[in-house]
Amino acid sequence: MDKDIDAEVDVDLDLAPDDAVVPLQSGKACNAQAPCEIQEAWRNSGGNADALRVLYYTTHGGTATNFEGVASSVRIGAALDKFNPNQIAPYGMTHARARALVDGGHAAWVCAGYDVVVIADTVPHGRAVLLSLLEADDSPLKCAAKVVVEMTNRFDWDVRDKNAYYTMIRTLVRLSETKLKGSLVWVSNNNVEQAFVESRIRRKFRVPVRVLRPLGISKDYQYPLAEAPSLEKFAAREAYEGNEIYRVLRTKYQKLKMLLVPRAQNYGGPKNLLKFKGFIDFPYQYSVMKFYENIAHGVPQFFPSPRLFESLFEQGLSTPQNDLRWANPNVAKDLAIKRAAKLLSPSRTSQRLSSDFPAWAEFFDIYDPVFEPFVYFFDSLDELVQLQEKTAAEIDFKNVRENGVHFYEVYRESILSGWADVFRQLGWQTGKRMEVR
Repeated sequence: MDKDIDAEVDVDLDLAPDDAVVPLQSGKACNAQAPCEIQEAWRNSGGNADALRVLYYTTHGGTATNFEGVASSVRIGAALDKFNPNQIAPYGMTHARARALVDGGHAAWVCAGYDVVVIADTVPHGRAVLLSLLEADDSPLKCAAKVVVEMTNRFDWDVRDKNAYYTMIRTLVRLSETKLKGSLVWVSNNNVEQAFVESRIRRKFRVPVRVLRPLGISKDYQYPLAEAPSLEKFAAREAYEGNEIYRVLRTKYQKLKMLLVPRAQNYGGPKNLLKFKGFIDFPYQYSVMKFYENIAHGVPQFFPSPRLFESLFEQGLSTPQNDLRWANPNVAKDLAIKRAAKLLSPSRTSQRLSSDFPAWAEFFDIYDPVFEPFVYFFDSLDELVQLQEKTAAEIDFKNVRENGVHFYEVYRESILSGWADVFRQLGWQTGKRMEVR
């Protein structure tokens, strides 16, 4: 079937009948008759009436904070409102729930008055808005705003009716290059999303997905632990899944002085991590926002090399092997094989991977050569423990505490420039309202 991955017509995805696995879902209607909460800014701020009006559609507080920085930047100056789609459905919104929301007027209501709706974090939360784009041009059920899909996590997160979902996404990708060109744009904040989508919907993006990474901004957070921070110790935080590696470190590598933040707690943010020797992290996702925040604030970060990460994964000490939502070297290997066979779009990374890294490492942002000057890798747990013998100054031989901050000040401007280009692609001009459909 791989030979059909670039076909223009839809293909049979060979999945089990959706109705055999799909749960029933419910939630608020969130329409004109039964409106839900929208965190409003421009309607109540008395701001510039001609400012770009954006609704940020997400459940994720981190992405929302990041986009506040985008919207408030001098380059864009957008008026931003926020809508949390947890009000209408849980993770993995089904086609039936999306259809009911569209028919009930949710998409039309939530898009009304906005120039752009940005769907972020888990794309399925925005399934109703996306489904409405397939309505007839004159349909009162259709979202009238321009739409940006900002993929920051697997685009099919928790979706059970994959056949219907992949077909919808495949159709929308095609339409975003034709009928909906200039009205629907796809972006991501990491290297894996475009390849992952293409491998699932069995179609390439004709227009490359622009990678717009987080701005690296962070709020001030309360220090999360009872024990005081120290430059003599490392900090770490348990991942959402697969915490065995931290148990191994605590029980078998006791010479490593490490304070571990439980996964149920906030990790404290980069300003607190600067009080430690460094931050140890075992990837549970292909990309996480704290990675960029830490570089931007000068936190020395220590990660397993690709070889060690793969070994830990195979031993069951890392992320779950059978749960494809999380960081998975086998999934990355499959994407690398397909890309080498030209079944997926080519890589858009500006620099080559380290010669010591396998091809699959390009799908993990921590291994991206752009960030290599600001991160550290260890190739064994013994090597990690040996770092304990060095001072904070000695282990930070790249001077990340200063160079990371300077790098991200420049890098942040390129991210904001990219977002401005996206909005111009949708028809925005500085100081003028957009014409919506």
